[in-house]
Amino acid sequence: TKSKIVLAMETAWALADVLHRLNIPTEVIGFTTYWDGAVKKASRDIIITDEDKRTYDRFAPINMPIFKQFDESFGTPQKKRIAGWKEIELADNIDGESIRKAADRLLRRPEPGKAMFVLSDGEPACMGMENELMEHHLKKVTRDVERQGINLLGIGIGTDAPERYYRKSVILKDIEELPKTVVREITKVLLAK
Repeated sequence: TKSKIVLAMETAWALADVLHRLNIPTEVIGFTTYWDGAVKKASRDIIITDEDKRTYDRFAPINMPIFKQFDESFGTPQKKRIAGWKEIELADNIDGESIRKAADRLLRRPEPGKAMFVLSDGEPACMGMENELMEHHLKKVTRDVERQGINLLGIGIGTDAPERYYRKSVILKDIEELPKTVVREITKVLLAK
């Protein structure tokens, strides 16, 4: 069977291709963190506080590689970027912050009717932060993003985790399911007003 990351990249490729053919401006952006002991002390660039006023921070900076920008076609350079995903150092998944940053980019776009599809291979994870806090933060971010007018769909890559964080979600276990299962949900999101 394919690894979750391979399935995620195949899904991103297929979605980018379909949305490009439909002439829908699309950005394909990933998220992970760098992990380098040298940046451990220098890179405490986020602090999250929960309701109990406990404060947590992360050491590793977020890396959000852009595989395809909104105003680019889905041509050879963009396909090479997606195919070259193995060159990216993969570490933690800071879902809440990463989705917030991607949403801010999307909200700057002039087109009406904004949609975001988040491919997720599991729970948010970050060394040095409690999972419970990260899960709470992700739920808050997804609600905030929807309140800002973005139609949001969590796509679980071999996992049902998005069901816990997104109002709308679908599970993808194999790329062959993309046309029948995921595209139906994506169509609903794209046609929503």
